[in-house]
Amino acid sequence: YRDSCYYMKYGLAAYGWPLLMFMHLPTGLCRLAPNCRCCTCCRRHATPSDNCLECNISAILQQTGLGRDELIHVTYVDKAYHPPYFLAVDRERKKIVVAIRGTMSMSDALTDITADPVRLGDDAQPLYAHGGIHKAAENVKQQLEREDSEGLSL
Repeated sequence: YRDSCYYMKYGLAAYGWPLLMFMHLPTGLCRLAPNCRCCTCCRRHATPSDNCLECNISAILQQTGLGRDELIHVTYVDKAYHPPYFLAVDRERKKIVVAIRGTMSMSDALTDITADPVRLGDDAQPLYAHGGIHKAAENVKQQLEREDSEGLSL
């Protein structure tokens, strides 16, 4: 239970600045501002589909307490079966964390309605997964493996 509560901050942070603003209506902008950057869209290493102030990254840092150097990879590209996610180092627990955003957009809804079960495991103990979410998780895994092999972010 304690681990679930601890890691929930990563799950919430994956929703980026919109959830942070909703959770902290009167103070959201003040919470985002310290970690925002100006004109990152003009810089070479801008985060895919984050805005030019990097509000999503700012929200991740605010909600998790991580430093920028602990964010290994962040993407907010949002397509069906390709959810936004981030990869981070949790130095406190000595873990690598992959936080994948849940449903927030129409693309996510398309992933959700693809609910055909996918069989996992062996015949002795068959397990089933939600088809759309399984496909999205496989796409995240493949992207991380590709980035690792290309040496881009990992």
